[in-house]
Amino acid sequence: MFSLFSNRFGPDDPHVLQRPADRIGRHALNGLHDLKPLGHTAENGVLSVEERRAAGGFIDRPQGIGDHDLPVRRSGHALLNPVERRSVEGLAPDDVELAAGGFPFGVHLVGSPGRGQRAARMFKLPIDGVTTAVDYVNNSYYLPIDMDAVQPAKVKVEFGGIGVDFIKIGDKKIKSGENIALSLNPGQNIEMEAGNNTIDKIRSCRLIVTGVPVIEISAPEGIEDENKRPCDIVLTDPKRRTNNSVLRFESYAGIEFRGAGALRYAKKSFSFKLKNRQTNENQDAKLLGLREDQSWILDAMWLDCSKMRNRVCFDLWNDFNTLYYSNTEPEAVNATHGYPVEMILDGAYHGLYILSDRIDRKQLKMKKKGGYLYKGKEWTDECKLQGINTPYSNSKQAWQGFESDYPDEVGEIEFKYLSDLIQFFAAASKEEFAAQYEERLDVSSLIDYFIFINLLSAYDNTGRNVFWGIYNVNLTLLPKFIIQPWDLDGTLGRTWDAIKLDPEKGLGFDNGLILRNDAGSKYFRPFERIMNENPNNIKRRIYERLMAVKDNVLSPANLASKVDYYKRQIVESGALERDRQRWTGYSMYGYANPEEEAKSAAFCKQDVLKLMFIKY
Repeated sequence: MFSLFSNRFGPDDPHVLQRPADRIGRHALNGLHDLKPLGHTAENGVLSVEERRAAGGFIDRPQGIGDHDLPVRRSGHALLNPVERRSVEGLAPDDVELAAGGFPFGVHLVGSPGRGQRAARMFKLPIDGVTTAVDYVNNSYYLPIDMDAVQPAKVKVEFGGIGVDFIKIGDKKIKSGENIALSLNPGQNIEMEAGNNTIDKIRSCRLIVTGVPVIEISAPEGIEDENKRPCDIVLTDPKRRTNNSVLRFESYAGIEFRGAGALRYAKKSFSFKLKNRQTNENQDAKLLGLREDQSWILDAMWLDCSKMRNRVCFDLWNDFNTLYYSNTEPEAVNATHGYPVEMILDGAYHGLYILSDRIDRKQLKMKKKGGYLYKGKEWTDECKLQGINTPYSNSKQAWQGFESDYPDEVGEIEFKYLSDLIQFFAAASKEEFAAQYEERLDVSSLIDYFIFINLLSAYDNTGRNVFWGIYNVNLTLLPKFIIQPWDLDGTLGRTWDAIKLDPEKGLGFDNGLILRNDAGSKYFRPFERIMNENPNNIKRRIYERLMAVKDNVLSPANLASKVDYYKRQIVESGALERDRQRWTGYSMYGYANPEEEAKSAAFCKQDVLKLMFIKY
């Protein structure tokens, strides 16, 4: 066991303090009277980490540091337990700055500085009124700036911490509140030192300037799968897009891991739902200028070597595809929108993410009464529309690789419409299929999907990673479906597991067309019937649609503009390199030049499709 401080815990020391449970989070404290004496600690302070709330209103088992036998409550719970050095190395005890409310989520420092204090330590660093996000593990302070705005020549620097009288940048000593000349550029790392006028020891730290928003998440009860745990979220966006003008957005929320397959990866994706802290009811917000909603996604992009495929591809799909009912629902959106962010999780840098909204009933503007949305998640015959091996049941949300995304409550779930569609595609005669398929499925949706999947070489979206939706089952005699893509990280020259593709031949089967996920599997039945039967001369319509969009929304130039946008966000901001450094040494598929990754594979299938369909 190591000791951060020079003194051991003294048996008569009265300084152990603890925050009441209802004050957890990033909230200002009025002073020491907001804390309750519970025991004793070292002469010069103790760090406590709040693990969970006690029934009596106080944290039941905080953690601490030291090498002394720790006091125990009458209940038998240890007041203080050791925590590893890496988690606390950059922190300092403090009982002076409590009123500033500058504590990291889930962490507080208590006690009084005294003899043996190691070095001045800083825990807050606002720049021009923007509160920086703190990575306490690496003693770094993240300042997001607007990459499209001219930065001021001088900035106001403020700071707080135990024993910090000044900071140094280069040879210049700076006092808190001083306006200084400081050039701020995205991707810049500014080395600093925090010092005290009477102590020689200096603590090094770093100001990291990023060009993307920063999201801070504190989850004191941990994070798990399929069970949202409480957390606090702070989102700082220098463009002030959140709720139309907010720089720093704070909210209580529930958070969980996202994606069953992604759980095996070290860097996990998350979904979170904003909530009212007092009532625990869901609460909407317009994060980063996206839709006003309660449910949000943080995509880790673990498998994507370029860290932009999903965003580039969904932006293209938004440009390309129009929902057939858009005249009735002009606000309907057929894919997600999102932006890169950098994450601080529980006081430590966690990497580059995409914060995005979701594809759901609300996004697609499907009717609450009559709308249905199903997600294909596996490579079953049902998901490929090849046939039904197990009759559907409405007693569960899942059936044969499908999930009922909406509705999702037993009693409202209805798989009959999807089952009928599968049976039709699998078994209808050639004549019956030609006569009815445009009644059962919006043909413009199918044509766009066929072109899109082939241009992007999206093998992983030929059965799995597909949404099937009904706008309103009550409008037509036969339910009319739309088809939408989901999870597009296995595109633009790589498979889902990062295998690099030949730009023209793909994986080398089906003459370079994307009709199924691998050479030994069954075909995606809608594509199979297009190629084998050409119902109502759909191949000619595919060709005409391709000719209409190849020089505009699906042009290499439009793709390049989106690649350039995200490249600037993640590369010039330094976020991509920081993410690489954070996750180096873990098993993953590596990093690649985003521009070369995407543009080198840009629409290599246009000529293949043109040659394949021109005769029709």
